[in-house]
Order: sequence, then C-alpha cells, then structure tokens
Amino acid sequence: AQGDPAQKECDENFNTANQLMNAAPPDYLDAIASYNLVLQTCPNFDKADLASQNLGFCLLHSAPPRYDEAIAVLEAATGKYPKSSQLNNMQFMLGGAYMTNADSMVRTTPEKAKDLYTKALALFDKLGDQITDPTQKAQLLFQEGNAQFETGRYAEASKTYQSLLASKPAVSIAAPALYNQGNAELHIASAAAAPKDQDAANERAAKA
Repeated sequence: AQGDPAQKECDENFNTANQLMNAAPPDYLDAIASYNLVLQTCPNFDKADLASQNLGFCLLHSAPPRYDEAIAVLEAATGKYPKSSQLNNMQFMLGGAYMTNADSMVRTTPEKAKDLYTKALALFDKLGDQITDPTQKAQLLFQEGNAQFETGRYAEASKTYQSLLASKPAVSIAAPALYNQGNAELHIASAAAAPKDQDAANERAAKA
C-alpha cells in the first residue's frame, strides 16, 4: 500500500538494483543480491515480475554466467506472472538461456542439450506472432532456426533461415544465418542421397 514502510523499502532496493544493473560498468553481482532481497522479502511487490526479469538478465550476464539459476528464475516468473507486460521479454530471454546453456553442453551431454533445444523451440514457436520489433524478430528467427537445426529438423531450419534472410537483417545475423542455412541444405542433400548410395552398395554386393 502507498506509504507502507515495507513497500517503500522494496521500492528503494528495487531502484538500487536497477542502478547497479545499468551502471557503467554494470555491477551484476550486487544487482543480483538486491533483486533477490526484493523478491525474498516482498512477496507482494508490485514490480516483482520486472524484478524477476532483471534478475534473470543479471544472472545471464554475470561473470561467469549463471545459466541454471537464470533458467530457474525465468521459468518460475513466466509461470507465476502469465499476464505480465514483461511476459514476452521473459520468455524470449528464457529461450535464449536454454540455447546458450545447450550450446555449452552439446558435446558433453548431448541428450540434455537436445532437451534444452526442444524447450527453446517451444518458446520460440509461441513467441513467433507476438514479437514485432524487427531486431528482436530477427534474433528470434535466428535462434529458432538454430534450435530446429540442433534437433535435426533441417528442412524447417532451412525455411526459417530463408524467412530471416528475406527480412534483410543486420550482417551480424545474416552472415551466420546464411552459413547455417547452407549446412542445413547439406544435411538435407545427404539424407536424400543416402538411400541411393545404399541401393548402389546393395547392387554391387549382389554382383560380387
């Protein structure tokens, strides 16, 4: 309530956390502590959704990044605040966290990485029609294409990259998207050639 000392203290801690996050350079460690303080001591805080989003952001950008903690915070927040004006941003951030975490473990624990790619893809599919900002839309399509590629959905990935490239994104996204599309097309061609190669092998074996 307005004038409530507890609410006032929450506001002050929230503002402090924002200042730490937006400082030059950012102080993510202390910002994380301040956002956690707000969320732990103010369960009915009217900006809890934004505090959760910012906490996730700081966890992802801390050194080293704290992916598992960020994912836990963002998963909880997207479930707890389904009507939040920050929901799309939180889901987009969560999808990115899934992707980055999966990329870091794809060689060591590929099954766990595939599960994270699949989770990311589900979020990106949901966000497809809701993201209108051109820059964010391009990032979304790039990540979606990558998730499709990493889960073996090469034809879908190629189409997603084509859609992205048709929007003429920044070179920083267009270049890797074009490269990734080429790789997707190679996988598609390889899969198409495999039955023919097998037929040829069977024919040679029959003649031997």
